[in-house]
Amino acid sequence: MPSQNAATQKAQIAAPIQQNPNKLSGAPTIGEHRVHAETLIDYFAEGLTLNDFLEDFEGTPKEDALAVLSVVRQAIRDGLLTDVPVRKENAY
Repeated sequence: MPSQNAATQKAQIAAPIQQNPNKLSGAPTIGEHRVHAETLIDYFAEGLTLNDFLEDFEGTPKEDALAVLSVVRQAIRDGLLTDVPVRKENAY
Protein backbone atom coordinates (compact mmCIF):
# COMPACT_ATOMS: atom_id res chain seq x y z
CA MET A 1 0.00 0.00 0.00
CA PRO A 2 1.52 3.39 -0.98
CA SER A 3 2.29 5.81 1.78
CA GLN A 4 0.02 8.79 2.32
CA ASN A 5 2.76 11.04 0.93
CA ALA A 6 3.04 8.98 -2.29
CA ALA A 7 -0.74 8.91 -2.68
CA THR A 8 -0.92 12.67 -2.13
CA GLN A 9 1.86 13.21 -4.67
CA LYS A 10 0.07 11.04 -7.21
CA ALA A 11 -3.17 12.97 -6.75
CA GLN A 12 -1.39 16.29 -7.12
CA ILE A 13 0.36 15.42 -10.37
CA ALA A 14 -2.63 13.68 -11.94
CA ALA A 15 -4.83 16.78 -12.39
CA PRO A 16 -4.36 17.04 -16.20
CA ILE A 17 -5.45 13.41 -16.50
CA GLN A 18 -9.02 12.84 -15.37
CA GLN A 19 -11.25 9.81 -15.00
CA ASN A 20 -15.02 9.86 -15.07
CA PRO A 21 -16.97 6.60 -15.12
CA ASN A 22 -19.57 8.30 -17.35
CA LYS A 23 -17.05 9.42 -19.96
CA LEU A 24 -15.29 7.06 -22.39
CA SER A 25 -16.12 4.08 -20.17
CA GLY A 26 -14.05 5.55 -17.35
CA ALA A 27 -10.78 5.62 -19.30
CA PRO A 28 -8.28 8.34 -18.30
CA THR A 29 -8.82 11.42 -20.45
CA ILE A 30 -6.94 14.59 -21.24
CA GLY A 31 -8.56 17.02 -18.85
CA GLU A 32 -12.27 17.45 -19.52
CA HIS A 33 -11.88 16.43 -23.17
CA ARG A 34 -13.24 13.21 -24.65
CA VAL A 35 -9.78 12.06 -25.70
CA HIS A 36 -8.00 9.10 -24.12
CA ALA A 37 -4.79 10.23 -22.45
CA GLU A 38 -3.20 7.03 -23.73
CA THR A 39 -3.87 8.15 -27.32
CA LEU A 40 -1.36 10.97 -26.91
CA ILE A 41 1.32 8.50 -25.84
CA ASP A 42 0.33 6.19 -28.71
CA TYR A 43 1.02 8.98 -31.19
CA PHE A 44 4.60 9.31 -29.97
CA ALA A 45 5.05 5.53 -29.87
CA GLU A 46 4.03 5.42 -33.54
CA GLY A 47 6.56 8.13 -34.44
CA LEU A 48 4.00 10.89 -34.85
CA THR A 49 4.33 14.40 -33.44
CA LEU A 50 2.43 16.59 -31.02
CA ASN A 51 1.26 18.64 -34.00
CA ASP A 52 -0.09 15.47 -35.65
CA PHE A 53 -2.05 14.74 -32.48
CA LEU A 54 -3.38 18.30 -32.20
CA GLU A 55 -4.47 18.27 -35.86
CA ASP A 56 -6.37 15.01 -35.37
CA PHE A 57 -7.93 16.09 -32.05
CA GLU A 58 -8.62 19.76 -32.82
CA GLY A 59 -10.61 20.39 -29.63
CA THR A 60 -7.67 19.50 -27.39
CA PRO A 61 -5.60 22.55 -26.41
CA LYS A 62 -1.84 22.21 -26.78
CA GLU A 63 -1.41 23.24 -23.15
CA ASP A 64 -3.55 20.32 -21.99
CA ALA A 65 -1.58 17.82 -24.07
CA LEU A 66 1.69 19.23 -22.74
CA ALA A 67 0.35 19.01 -19.18
CA VAL A 68 -0.33 15.28 -19.70
CA LEU A 69 3.22 14.78 -20.98
CA SER A 70 4.51 16.66 -17.95
CA VAL A 71 2.57 14.31 -15.65
CA VAL A 72 4.06 11.27 -17.38
CA ARG A 73 7.57 12.75 -17.15
CA GLN A 74 7.14 13.47 -13.44
CA ALA A 75 5.73 10.00 -12.80
CA ILE A 76 8.86 8.50 -14.38
CA ARG A 77 11.13 10.78 -12.33
CA ASP A 78 9.29 9.94 -9.11
CA GLY A 79 9.41 6.21 -9.74
CA LEU A 80 5.62 5.93 -9.82
CA LEU A 81 5.81 3.62 -12.83
CA THR A 82 8.57 1.40 -11.43
CA ASP A 83 8.64 2.18 -7.68
CA VAL A 84 12.25 3.30 -8.19
CA PRO A 85 12.92 7.06 -8.35
CA VAL A 86 15.07 7.72 -11.41
CA ARG A 87 16.52 11.09 -10.45
CA LYS A 88 15.73 14.40 -8.91
CA GLU A 89 14.23 17.13 -11.06
CA ASN A 90 16.89 19.24 -12.79
CA ALA A 91 19.55 16.64 -12.05
CA TYR A 92 20.79 16.50 -15.62
